[in-house]
Amino acid sequence: MAARSAIIIQSCVRRWIAQRRALRCRYLTVAIQRHCRGWLARKDLLKQRNAVIKIQRAIRCVICQKAFHLQKLAAIEIQRAIRGQISRKKLLGASSFCAASASSYGCNMSKGFFQSFELKLVITSVLKLQRWWRSVLLLKLRTKSAIIIQSHSRGWIAKQKAYIERHCIVLLQRHCRGWLVRKDFSLKRDSVIKIQRAIRCLICQKAFHLHKLAAIDIQRVIRGQLSRSRLLGASSFHVATAGSYNCKMSKGFFQSFELKLVITSVLKLQRWWRGVMLLKLRTKSAIIIQSHARGWIPKRETCRQKHCIVVIQRQSRGWLVRKDVLLRRDAVIKIQRAIRSLICQKAFHLQKLAAIDIQSVIRGQIARSTLLGATSVQAAGGGACNCNMAGGFFRSFELTLVIISVLKLQRWWRGVLLLKSRARSVIIIQTHARGWIARQKVYRKRTCIVVIQSYWKGYVARKESREQLLNLRLRMQKSAMNVDDSRRLINRLLSALSELLSMKSIRGILHNCETLDMATAHSLKCCEELVAAGAITILLKLIRAASRSIPDQQVLKHALSTLRNLARYPHLTQVLIDTPASVETILWELHRNKEEGYFIASQILKKICSNENGVITVHKFPALLKRLYNLVEELTRKAYNEKRNPRAVAVRDNTDRRLKEAVELLKLITNGYKSSKLPIAFAM
Repeated sequence: MAARSAIIIQSCVRRWIAQRRALRCRYLTVAIQRHCRGWLARKDLLKQRNAVIKIQRAIRCVICQKAFHLQKLAAIEIQRAIRGQISRKKLLGASSFCAASASSYGCNMSKGFFQSFELKLVITSVLKLQRWWRSVLLLKLRTKSAIIIQSHSRGWIAKQKAYIERHCIVLLQRHCRGWLVRKDFSLKRDSVIKIQRAIRCLICQKAFHLHKLAAIDIQRVIRGQLSRSRLLGASSFHVATAGSYNCKMSKGFFQSFELKLVITSVLKLQRWWRGVMLLKLRTKSAIIIQSHARGWIPKRETCRQKHCIVVIQRQSRGWLVRKDVLLRRDAVIKIQRAIRSLICQKAFHLQKLAAIDIQSVIRGQIARSTLLGATSVQAAGGGACNCNMAGGFFRSFELTLVIISVLKLQRWWRGVLLLKSRARSVIIIQTHARGWIARQKVYRKRTCIVVIQSYWKGYVARKESREQLLNLRLRMQKSAMNVDDSRRLINRLLSALSELLSMKSIRGILHNCETLDMATAHSLKCCEELVAAGAITILLKLIRAASRSIPDQQVLKHALSTLRNLARYPHLTQVLIDTPASVETILWELHRNKEEGYFIASQILKKICSNENGVITVHKFPALLKRLYNLVEELTRKAYNEKRNPRAVAVRDNTDRRLKEAVELLKLITNGYKSSKLPIAFAM
C-alpha cells in the first residue's frame, strides 16, 4: 500500500509538472506570436507609409514637371510670336525701302507692283514655314503624348504586377503559417494523446501488477497455512502411533521438534524467495528506468533537431523570398532606366532632326533671299542702263540655273553614294565568300590528313603485330590439337544445354544460360549446333517455368537473349517460328515483363514478323494481339499523364521507350499482315 501510494503521488506530481510546463510553453508561444505579429504589423505599416510618401513625391514631381512644361511652352509661344512680329516688321521695312529705290531710278514699273509682289512672296514663305512648323510641333506633341501614355501605362502595369505578386506572396505566407500552426497543433495533440495513452496503459499495467502480486501473496499465505495444517496433523498422528507402541518419548517432544523444523524451513524458504523477488523487482525497475531514459534522450534530440531544421528552413525561405524581391526590384529599376534612356535618346534624336530640318529650311530661305536680292540688284542696274529685259526675266533665269545646278549636284552625289555602297557590299560579300572557301579547304585538308594518319597508324600497327599474330595462331593451333574433346566449346555448350532442365541449383542454371548467351552472340556454327540439339524447345520450357523472383528473372533474361541471338539468322528464325508455342510464349513474356526482358522479347518478335510465316503465326493468337493493342493505349495514356510531372524523368523515359517499341512492333505486324493477305487467305 505504501509503494502504491508513493506511485500515485509521483504520477500526480509528474502530471502537475507536465501540465505546468505545457501551460508555460503555451504562454511563451502566445507571447512570441503576439510580438512577432506586432512586429510584422509595424513593418507593414512602415512599408505602406514609405510607399505612400514615394507615391506622393512622384505625383508632386509629375505635377511640377507638367506646370514647368506648360510654362516653358507658353514662353516659347510668346517668343515665337514676338520674333514673328519683329521679322514681319523687318520685311515690311525692306519692301518699302526697295520700293523707294525703284522710284528713284525711274523704272517703268510702279511702286505697288514691287511691294505687292515681294510682300506676297514673303507672306507665302512665312505661311508655308508656319504650316510646316505646326505639323512638326503636332508630330512631336503626338509622339511625346504617346511616349508619356506608354510610360504611365507600363508603370501602372508594373505596379499592378508588383502589387499582385506581393498580395500573392502575403497570401502564400499566411496560408503557410496557418498550415504550420495547424500542423504543429495536430502534432502536439497527437503527442498529448500518445502520452495520455502511454500513462493510462502504464497505470493499468501497474494496477494489474499490484492485483497480481496481492493475489500471489494471498495464495502464498493460504498455501502456507494449508501446508502447516497438514504438517501439524502428521505430527499428531506420529505422536499417537508412538503412544500406542509404548514409546518413551513424550507427545510434546515430537510436536515441538517437527514444528520447529517446519517453521525453520518455511522461514528460510520465505527469506530466499523474498531475496529473489527483490532482485527481480530491482532488475525490472532498472530496465524500465533505463528504457524510459533512453527513449526520452532520442525524443529530446529529435525535437531539438526538428526545431533547428524548421528554423533553418524558415530563415532560408525568407532569404530566398527577400533575394527574389531584391532581384525583381533591381530588374525593374534596370528596365525603367533602360526605358527612360531610350525615351531620352528618342526625344534627343527627334529634337536633333527637327533642328536640322529648321536649319535646312532657314538656310535655304537665306540662300533664296540672297539669290533674289542679287537678281533684284541686277535688275535695277539693267534699268539704269536702259536695258529692254524686265526684272522677272533675270530672276527666273538665274533661279532656273541655280535649281538645275543643285539638281545636277544632287544627282552626282547620289551616284557617288550608290557607288560607294555597291563597292562596300561587294567587298563584304567577297570577304565572306573567301572566308567560307578557305574554311572549306581547311576542313577538307584536315579530313584528308586525319584519314591518312588513321590509315598509316593502322598499317604500322598491323606491321608491328604481324609476328605476334603468327605466334598467337601457332599457340592456338597447338592448344587446339592438345585439348580434350569434352573441353571444346561446342561440346561444352551441348553439355550445358542437356543439364539445363535436370539441374536443381539456380546458380548453375544461370551460369549455363550466360554461357549459351555469350557463345550464340559471336558464332553462327554454335547457333546451328544448338538448334540441331533442340535448344529452342529447352529454352521455351525454361522460360515458361521461370517465376517472378530476381534469380529466375536473370535466367529468363539470358534465355530470351539466347533466342534473340538465334533469331538473327533467317533459316534459324524459320525453325523458331515452326517450333510449337514459341510465338505464344514470347508474346506472353512481352505482356508480362516490364523490365529489360520486355525489350528483348520485342526484338525477337520484330525478327519473327519480318518473315511472312511469322506474321501468319502471330495472327493466330487474336487474344494476345488485342492485349498488345490495349498495352499501346495504356502506355500512350500513361506517357501523356507523365508529361505533366517534370520530376519523374527516368520513369517517363522508360515509358516512352516501351511505347516506342510496342508501336513499332504493332506497325510491323499490321504492315506484314497487309502485305501477306493473299497467302493468309490461301492458307485459310
